[in-house]
Amino acid sequence: MILYRVQVRRNDKKYEASFYSSFDYMRHVVEFYELYSIRHPARVKELKRVVYLATDSPSVISQFKRNHPNYLFVSNMKSAMNANKPTAKRNTLKAFEGFLLDVYFLSRAEFQVCTFSSNVCRLVYALAQATSSRRTYDRSKLAVSLDTPYFFVPFIKFARKIAILDHRPSKHE
Repeated sequence: MILYRVQVRRNDKKYEASFYSSFDYMRHVVEFYELYSIRHPARVKELKRVVYLATDSPSVISQFKRNHPNYLFVSNMKSAMNANKPTAKRNTLKAFEGFLLDVYFLSRAEFQVCTFSSNVCRLVYALAQATSSRRTYDRSKLAVSLDTPYFFVPFIKFARKIAILDHRPSKHE
């Protein structure tokens, strides 16, 4: 089974990024499954169009299901409900467990559609790269960002370290 992952962030995103509809996300999923069907016509009958949908808004889950009935959406409604609470009320162990489950399942899927302006999306992408069973395989072609290319957070200042002595290894290699 091929699993696509979609991560939709809504709550705190409304002030810092553009809005993307379910059709914006699913355009890439639909395209993938159409190409797969053309390349593997013998497998079309057995192909299940499954999408793991992680979000911080429960209404997104029903919206995706309503707008895209030919797909099976797997999601964690409890996690979405916990993430939809005000910040002070969502900082609980249950909410954190739901977040970890979403990150884990998102990172295990084959393909990814999200917004790289989201820290969660970048975390999932990094985990997928690091845990791929195909170490030499470049997973950058298996991720689509709707808003920005992958980036490191530029506003975090790292302390610069300067070597003041030459390094001399204790053992010869």
